Amino acid sequence: MRLGYKIFLIIFLIISPLIFINYSTSAEPTTHTITIYNNYFSNDELLIKIGDRVIFLWADDAKDHNIVQTKSENSIEPLVNGFSSGDPVDAPFEYEIPSNYLSNNQTIYYMCTPHATSGMLGIIQIGLSSSSQNNANFSFSIIALISILVATHNLRSKHH
Repeated sequence: MRLGYKIFLIIFLIISPLIFINYSTSAEPTTHTITIYNNYFSNDELLIKIGDRVIFLWADDAKDHNIVQTKSENSIEPLVNGFSSGDPVDAPFEYEIPSNYLSNNQTIYYMCTPHATSGMLGIIQIGLSSSSQNNANFSFSIIALISILVATHNLRSKHH
Protein backbone atom coordinates (compact mmCIF):
# COMPACT_ATOMS: atom_id res chain seq x y z
CA MET A 1 0.00 0.00 0.00
CA ARG A 2 1.20 3.50 -0.76
CA LEU A 3 2.19 5.76 2.16
CA GLY A 4 -0.36 8.47 1.20
CA TYR A 5 -3.21 5.96 1.20
CA LYS A 6 -2.14 4.61 4.62
CA ILE A 7 -2.07 8.10 6.12
CA PHE A 8 -5.48 8.92 4.62
CA LEU A 9 -6.92 5.67 5.95
CA ILE A 10 -5.53 6.23 9.46
CA ILE A 11 -6.90 9.79 9.60
CA PHE A 12 -10.27 8.66 8.26
CA LEU A 13 -10.52 5.84 10.81
CA ILE A 14 -9.76 8.24 13.66
CA ILE A 15 -12.07 11.06 12.55
CA SER A 16 -15.14 9.20 11.23
CA PRO A 17 -16.39 7.92 14.62
CA LEU A 18 -15.98 11.40 16.07
CA ILE A 19 -18.14 12.87 13.31
CA PHE A 20 -20.95 10.41 14.04
CA ILE A 21 -20.74 10.98 17.82
CA ASN A 22 -20.72 14.78 17.42
CA TYR A 23 -23.67 14.61 15.02
CA SER A 24 -25.72 12.66 17.52
CA THR A 25 -25.22 15.08 20.41
CA SER A 26 -25.60 18.42 18.65
CA ALA A 27 -29.38 18.46 18.14
CA GLU A 28 -31.19 21.71 18.85
CA PRO A 29 -33.81 21.76 21.63
CA THR A 30 -37.37 21.05 20.52
CA THR A 31 -40.52 22.82 21.69
CA HIS A 32 -43.34 20.39 22.49
CA THR A 33 -46.90 21.70 22.69
CA ILE A 34 -49.58 19.89 24.66
CA THR A 35 -53.06 21.20 23.90
CA ILE A 36 -55.58 21.19 26.72
CA TYR A 37 -59.07 20.27 25.60
CA ASN A 38 -62.09 19.88 27.85
CA ASN A 39 -61.14 16.93 30.08
CA TYR A 40 -58.11 15.59 28.16
CA PHE A 41 -54.62 16.48 26.95
CA SER A 42 -53.62 16.17 23.28
CA ASN A 43 -50.62 14.13 24.43
CA ASP A 44 -50.64 12.66 27.93
CA GLU A 45 -47.36 10.72 27.52
CA LEU A 46 -44.42 12.69 26.21
CA LEU A 47 -40.77 11.70 25.71
CA ILE A 48 -38.35 14.66 25.48
CA LYS A 49 -34.64 15.44 25.53
CA ILE A 50 -33.00 17.40 28.34
CA GLY A 51 -33.24 21.06 27.39
CA ASP A 52 -36.43 20.72 25.33
CA ARG A 53 -39.34 23.04 26.09
CA VAL A 54 -42.89 21.98 27.02
CA ILE A 55 -45.77 24.41 26.52
CA PHE A 56 -49.40 23.77 27.47
CA LEU A 57 -51.87 25.56 25.23
CA TRP A 58 -55.54 25.86 26.19
CA ALA A 59 -57.80 25.03 23.20
CA ASP A 60 -60.28 27.73 22.20
CA ASP A 61 -63.18 26.23 24.17
CA ALA A 62 -61.17 24.89 27.16
CA LYS A 63 -62.76 25.92 30.45
CA ASP A 64 -61.52 25.70 34.03
CA HIS A 65 -58.07 24.07 33.58
CA ASN A 66 -54.63 24.27 35.15
CA ILE A 67 -51.39 22.27 35.19
CA VAL A 68 -49.92 21.04 38.47
CA GLN A 69 -47.00 18.67 38.99
CA THR A 70 -47.94 15.59 41.02
CA LYS A 71 -45.99 13.24 43.30
CA SER A 72 -46.25 10.12 41.15
CA GLU A 73 -48.09 8.38 38.32
CA ASN A 74 -51.88 8.39 38.81
CA SER A 75 -51.48 10.63 41.87
CA ILE A 76 -53.76 13.61 42.35
CA GLU A 77 -51.61 15.00 45.16
CA PRO A 78 -49.58 18.07 44.14
CA LEU A 79 -45.80 17.78 44.48
CA VAL A 80 -44.44 20.23 47.07
CA ASN A 81 -42.28 22.77 45.18
CA GLY A 82 -43.46 21.31 41.86
CA PHE A 83 -44.45 23.43 38.88
CA SER A 84 -47.95 24.91 38.63
CA SER A 85 -49.78 27.17 36.21
CA GLY A 86 -51.82 28.53 39.12
CA ASP A 87 -55.56 28.50 39.65
CA PRO A 88 -57.78 26.98 36.93
CA VAL A 89 -58.49 29.37 34.05
CA ASP A 90 -60.38 29.42 30.74
CA ALA A 91 -58.88 29.80 27.28
CA PRO A 92 -57.07 31.63 25.89
CA PHE A 93 -54.12 30.69 28.07
CA GLU A 94 -50.65 29.24 27.74
CA TYR A 95 -48.20 27.85 30.31
CA GLU A 96 -44.58 26.78 29.84
CA ILE A 97 -42.94 24.42 32.32
CA PRO A 98 -39.91 26.28 33.74
CA SER A 99 -36.66 24.92 32.28
CA ASN A 100 -35.20 23.90 35.66
CA TYR A 101 -37.87 21.16 35.87
CA LEU A 102 -36.75 19.75 32.49
CA SER A 103 -32.99 19.68 33.08
CA ASN A 104 -32.47 16.15 34.48
CA ASN A 105 -33.07 12.57 33.37
CA GLN A 106 -36.34 11.87 35.17
CA THR A 107 -40.03 11.23 34.78
CA ILE A 108 -42.42 13.94 35.88
CA TYR A 109 -46.16 13.67 36.37
CA TYR A 110 -48.83 16.35 36.09
CA MET A 111 -52.59 16.86 36.30
CA CYS A 112 -55.39 19.30 35.73
CA THR A 113 -56.65 19.79 39.29
CA PRO A 114 -60.40 20.15 38.56
CA HIS A 115 -60.41 17.12 36.22
CA ALA A 116 -57.77 14.82 37.78
CA THR A 117 -60.34 12.43 39.26
CA SER A 118 -61.73 11.92 35.75
CA GLY A 119 -58.25 10.93 34.49
CA MET A 120 -56.82 14.22 33.23
CA LEU A 121 -53.25 13.21 34.09
CA GLY A 122 -50.00 13.13 32.14
CA ILE A 123 -46.40 11.93 32.11
CA ILE A 124 -43.25 13.52 30.70
CA GLN A 125 -40.10 11.37 30.45
CA ILE A 126 -37.03 13.58 30.24
CA GLY A 127 -33.69 12.55 28.82
CA LEU A 128 -34.56 8.99 27.92
CA SER A 129 -35.02 9.79 24.22
CA SER A 130 -31.69 11.58 23.87
CA SER A 131 -29.65 8.80 25.49
CA SER A 132 -31.41 6.20 23.35
CA GLN A 133 -30.70 8.27 20.25
CA ASN A 134 -27.07 8.76 21.23
CA ASN A 135 -26.67 5.02 21.84
CA ALA A 136 -28.17 4.28 18.42
CA ASN A 137 -25.85 6.77 16.71
CA PHE A 138 -22.83 5.48 18.63
CA SER A 139 -23.74 1.92 17.57
CA PHE A 140 -24.00 3.08 13.97
CA SER A 141 -20.57 4.66 14.31
CA ILE A 142 -19.08 1.38 15.56
CA ILE A 143 -20.71 -0.52 12.69
CA ALA A 144 -19.31 2.01 10.21
CA LEU A 145 -15.85 1.65 11.73
CA ILE A 146 -15.98 -2.16 11.56
CA SER A 147 -17.15 -1.99 7.93
CA ILE A 148 -14.22 0.26 7.05
CA LEU A 149 -11.77 -2.07 8.77
CA VAL A 150 -13.18 -5.11 6.93
CA ALA A 151 -13.05 -3.30 3.59
CA THR A 152 -9.47 -2.20 4.25
CA HIS A 153 -8.48 -5.75 5.19
CA ASN A 154 -10.06 -7.07 1.97
CA LEU A 155 -8.23 -4.48 -0.13
CA ARG A 156 -4.98 -5.26 1.61
CA SER A 157 -5.48 -9.01 1.07
CA LYS A 158 -6.01 -8.47 -2.67
CA HIS A 159 -2.70 -6.60 -2.97
CA HIS A 160 -0.65 -9.30 -1.23
